[in-house]
Amino acid sequence: MITAINLSIIIPVLNSHEAVRRQCLYLGSLVPYRAEVIIVDDGSVPPLEGLSTAATRDKSIRLIRTQDFRPWTQPAARNFGVDGARGEILAFIDVDHIISQKAVWELCRFTGDRIDWRRIPASLDEYGHLEPAAGKARKPAAGIFAMRAEIYRKLGGFDERFCGEYGFDDLDFLERFNKLVEAGEAKPSVTAKAPGYYWAGEDAPKFHDLPHEPSTRNVQILSEKANA
Repeated sequence: MITAINLSIIIPVLNSHEAVRRQCLYLGSLVPYRAEVIIVDDGSVPPLEGLSTAATRDKSIRLIRTQDFRPWTQPAARNFGVDGARGEILAFIDVDHIISQKAVWELCRFTGDRIDWRRIPASLDEYGHLEPAAGKARKPAAGIFAMRAEIYRKLGGFDERFCGEYGFDDLDFLERFNKLVEAGEAKPSVTAKAPGYYWAGEDAPKFHDLPHEPSTRNVQILSEKANA
């Protein structure tokens, strides 16, 4: 009998090989039997195939690879991860985010349409063990959330026009969801009781090497969509 999957956790990754290895060790001991983790290698150099042993030790963790080598392709990578996902709930996190065990169990019982997390500092040691870290708590981020798969499909996924240059793909997705809520086609987003973690400390992985200011092109795309 094939076990139904409640939750798919999708993590796009560009390089950060050691952080991915630690995430695999951590997640392998964390996810319940009705959840899966999909790590999307979004053009890492070298590829993440060398992590396949750690990534596949637990069958709930899968490693897939895109062939897109543009500077910023997270929207496409997330859509690619969803294509292979089996969960009724899709959780989108980044390699520098650490999902908590309480958050995973809360997601497996979640009956809403979208949920996000407050984030507190932590890190993963070389064995994949969670450790506290110094730093301030952070508010929920637009790009770190979970959503019912049917709502994701109704939104048409992430807009891949934002690929190639950094910025606003997650904000655009959130704004489109909020429009569904305003139209009465989705339940409002909620913040989880259990917090997540952001990876803090000297060994925190770099999410990307691009400027943190969104590109002018992506600002224009977002503006045009808002006025459409």
